[in-house]
Parts: sequence; structure tokens; C-alpha cells
Amino acid sequence: MKILLAPGTTGVSKEVIRSLITVKSVVLHGCGYDPFLGKKLGLNFYHHVDEVINGKRLVEELESLQQRENYDAIYICHDEWLRVFANSEISVSLSRSIVNLPTHRTKLLLSKRETYNELAGKLPLPIVYESINEVERYPLFLKPDIGQGSRGAGKIGSFEDANEYLDPGKMIFRKSLIVSELLEGPEYTIDCFSDPKYQLIYFQSREREKIATGISVQTSNVFLDQAESMARMLSSHFEISGAWFFQLKSDNNGQLKLLEVGIRIGGAS
Repeated sequence: MKILLAPGTTGVSKEVIRSLITVKSVVLHGCGYDPFLGKKLGLNFYHHVDEVINGKRLVEELESLQQRENYDAIYICHDEWLRVFANSEISVSLSRSIVNLPTHRTKLLLSKRETYNELAGKLPLPIVYESINEVERYPLFLKPDIGQGSRGAGKIGSFEDANEYLDPGKMIFRKSLIVSELLEGPEYTIDCFSDPKYQLIYFQSREREKIATGISVQTSNVFLDQAESMARMLSSHFEISGAWFFQLKSDNNGQLKLLEVGIRIGGAS
């Protein structure tokens, strides 16, 4: 079996490589802009693809790779690349090869705001503020609506600081941002696997202990009472199949609230 990891040098791709590198029947290829790192990671071959090219060109690059190499499976290892393929027209051959290609349901999960809107009243969620006038106390938590893990996230300490994130001339926060209550409890990743009928067949909760570039790099397994019921609900509701994950974080009262859902394997899984 010949598998392409795209891109091939992310934290997610490293997890896949560690899982499959000793399987003799698997040939691992990668693509991206860093062939030297790709070879160091143990990939059998690395194809140069400029990661800063626009979405249309990226699709063309992978279409060409698939026609030339005829991969049995392609695994997208970065959320930005997932968004490109979710919003592009691609050939039947390429779409059949991409294991975690977003569907009309899982595409919602690429936006935290759309995820929260879809799950309002169904699962515990952080309090999200659309207007600065809604805020009752500081500090707040800020993160991009679209983005991988905690990259670009931070605290807003005061009313004065919050003004930096408003739409010009308005009292509402920029739509590209999620401004929410600050959750200060432990943070967890729940790794999941669902079958083609969207039924959960595996889950494991991990506490996140160390994070780099928005992705977990060190965790420890834990037991969470609510994890299984949440996982089953999410898998069924968004019609998820294959490997995926979701993240929870506790508020000051110990209530677990959903941060995000990802349609790829989680970091340090």
C-alpha cells in the first residue's frame, strides 16, 4: 500500500509515520516544502510542493501527484490544507483517495463558530461574546475562528485590551475571532475512531500537558465520565468516519466544555 501524507512534516504526519514506518507492506510518501526534514522523518520519498501557493494550485499539484503515483490513500495532515480541499473542485480519483476529505457535514467543523452554532443547546460550550458590551468580567480568551489548535490564541486582560479586537467603528468583535470566557481548568484531547456508518468504535481521553505550535506534544491518558457520550453524539451528528478527535477544557466549577472537533488524528496521539 502506498500512502501520501500531505503535508509530510507536520506534528500530525509525524504521528502517522511513527505508527506505520515499521509496517513492511506500507510505502510512505510525503509532500511539502521541506524535503530534507521529510527524509529525516523516515519517509520513503518526498515531493516538493510549495505550501504558500494558492488553493487552486495546491489542488493541481496533488492532482498531478495522484495521477503519477496512483496512491492507495492520501491523508491530509494540516487544517489549512483540509480547508483548501473542502472548498475546491477536485477529481473523482483524488476525492476517493483522500481518507479524511471533509464532507458537507464535517466541513462545519473547520470553523469553531459554525461548530458552536451547530451544537448550541446540545453540548456544554464556552460562553462566546459577539459584542464588547456583553462582557461582564475579564480576562477573556481569544482565538482565531479558523485555525489549528491553540495557534494564535491568547488572553484579553481588560476592556482597553479588548478594543483592539473590535470591528472598526463598531462595538462588536471581528468575525475572524472567537472571544470567549477564560477556561482555567485542565484541557483534554479525546482521540476517536468511527466506522463508515458513523458509529463510535474507539475513544481514549488524554490530558494535554505540553503544547507546541498549537498541537499537543505531551499528554497522559485519563478517564472522563462524559467523554464517551459526547463522542457518540458528535460522531453521529456530524457523520464522522475514520480517525478524529475533540478537545475539552474545564471551567472554574469543573464543568467540561467543548473547544473544537478535528477530522484528523490529534497531536501526540
